[in-house]
Amino acid sequence: MPDRTLLFAAGDPGGSRALLPLIAHAAADKFVCLVRRHGYLGREITPTAGVVIEDESAPWSDDCGCYIYGSSTTDTYALRLASKAKRHHIPTIHVCDNWSSYQHRLILDGQVLLPDVYCVMDHQAREDAIREGIPPDILAVTGQPALGNLADLYPERERERERERERASAVLHQRTLCRSTGDRYRQPGALRLY
Repeated sequence: MPDRTLLFAAGDPGGSRALLPLIAHAAADKFVCLVRRHGYLGREITPTAGVVIEDESAPWSDDCGCYIYGSSTTDTYALRLASKAKRHHIPTIHVCDNWSSYQHRLILDGQVLLPDVYCVMDHQAREDAIREGIPPDILAVTGQPALGNLADLYPERERERERERERASAVLHQRTLCRSTGDRYRQPGALRLY
């Protein structure tokens, strides 16, 4: 069942850690996740239901419905697999884990190897990638998967955010009061907004 089989690979820590939550989510959604044992991903992945760990030199299989990878500016293993996937007409998704080197991380043998979908962290990353020559039609703003659960890990941060909203509300109230009285600069905290 190729459409329910995903192949994952990455080499460096950032790309590997960006893929780990995706692998877990895909396995939970009953996809078969083939993970190549290479670099940090090969060391950090643990076999679970739906996750099959393959040796990095495993033969290519056309049973894959999609190839999802993290790249590196120095380790080309994942990019070499992307090249094979493209030759076999398998869709490729690149997950960018860092706010730099958008095009440089896709250079293989002197050529830029574009994925079918290039996932970036935010709109700033999208604009920077476009400036570096990545076509806008393949870019998708998806967030950084490795950072996706930070709020869950730090519940006290929600209390801090609430206090920040209260302070912002108080400062905005002071700003409104200053504008209505024409006395912008005497109110405590009013300068913080200007």
